Amino acid sequence: MNLKPLEILDLLGVKEVTTARQKANGTKVFALPERDVLASGKTRPVMFATYATGYVRKISPRQIYQINPVRLVETAEWSHLQKKVVINKAYQRVLIKLQEQREEFLAKFILKNHVQKPKMTISKWTRDTMMRQHSELWQIRLEKRYKNI
Repeated sequence: MNLKPLEILDLLGVKEVTTARQKANGTKVFALPERDVLASGKTRPVMFATYATGYVRKISPRQIYQINPVRLVETAEWSHLQKKVVINKAYQRVLIKLQEQREEFLAKFILKNHVQKPKMTISKWTRDTMMRQHSELWQIRLEKRYKNI
């Protein structure tokens, strides 16, 4: 049985959460059923996006990670300092041009990195305790700050 990438994502519980503006730009955003725990103790869904430009990225609250495959590229440049041609090596992202191929790459990435690997999970009690301690800490800081005013 051959499943399409979107069918695989659907079986994994991944939901498409693309906005109208993102759709108009050729971007698709997907949210996993698992959640990231932020420093404050709050949670947010693990999210990925595919872009019309060929990039596939993991979207995090603080930054966006490129997950496209990479290739090693060598370039030759003339060095005025060394008076010779110097070979430079660098990694370059491989863009995935077709949307179906980007979705297939994303489905494989999620299977490899979020389904097959064991996850570190925390209980609701632990998360609630973290949030309570976080808010208590901020309350104490605010009281100290405004105590002398």
